Amino acid sequence: MKGFIVPIIVGVVGLGGGFFGGVAYQKNQTPAFPGREFLTGGAVRQMAGPGGAGGGMSGTVQSKDDKSLMIKTANGSTETVYYSSSTTITKDAAASVNDVTDGAKVSVIGEPNADDSITAKSIRLTD
Repeated sequence: MKGFIVPIIVGVVGLGGGFFGGVAYQKNQTPAFPGREFLTGGAVRQMAGPGGAGGGMSGTVQSKDDKSLMIKTANGSTETVYYSSSTTITKDAAASVNDVTDGAKVSVIGEPNADDSITAKSIRLTD
């Protein structure tokens, strides 16, 4: 029986050391999808990783023209969102770009662009 105690203690210490070593190592690693970020203050911006759904954010519409929205996020930044005839716009039922007005609260899902704007796949009116 005494012959089993030492190997068991060594095994437990080795496993625990390996676990904590792995945790310390992971803290120093670059994220697998470095474009994915969460902004504070309620604005969420997710950039597409492999197989990802794309970008998205939410906030209040500041202005609208025939192809884009300027949206103020909860953290105070202003984001540009582009839309087209293929962008789905909804609220509790189907909606159109005519329902998107200055001051409307929206959530956007789409593809991020190189200039930090988003090309919307869908816009949901949230109030």
